[in-house]
Amino acid sequence: MNTINRKQLFFASRLALLVTAMTFIFRSSLEGVWSSEFHLTKEQLGWVFSPAFWGFTLAMVFGGPLCDIIGMKRILGLAFIGHIAGIIIYLVAKDATMLFIGTIFIGVGNGMVEAACNPLTVTLFPENKSTMLNRFHVWFPGGFVVGGLLAYVMIEKMQIDWRILIATLFIPTIIYGILFLRLKFPQTERVTSGVTTKQMFAA
Repeated sequence: MNTINRKQLFFASRLALLVTAMTFIFRSSLEGVWSSEFHLTKEQLGWVFSPAFWGFTLAMVFGGPLCDIIGMKRILGLAFIGHIAGIIIYLVAKDATMLFIGTIFIGVGNGMVEAACNPLTVTLFPENKSTMLNRFHVWFPGGFVVGGLLAYVMIEKMQIDWRILIATLFIPTIIYGILFLRLKFPQTERVTSGVTTKQMFAA
């Protein structure tokens, strides 16, 4: 663990979770804007938003076990790709289908963040797991606050193009992506403890 920069890895993890939360609040803030611009019914809006939940869940279900197989760094690389791709697709969207595809990418990215950053936090701070997990997860409601304020100021008050709001996601996403790319990752706690995958699922 001596060569692992725990502080920067934990900071990048919290930034990734901040992005995750902001994507949820931005979508809810843009419901009326998208309905008007893309002529969406309530049913279509529900369809567009749905991958934010099932994509998120599937990514966690499959991404979690993969942390031990391909490593947390690669899982977070997938999260970064999902976020960047989703943001870009939102920005160039012309219809409900493109919004739906963008939401799939972002939903999967969000799930990969949760799948990797929870075991990463536990591995980084084995002596203080509960406290550090709480400090990690507080950035989710924190992201709601930050995202909500940005959406209120930029959309409600300044009435600027919604794409500028979405584009602000590039800033924390690129920062966490660069940090994760250049930092060394530890092995998961399961691997370092000598617990097999079979034993883990049996437990």
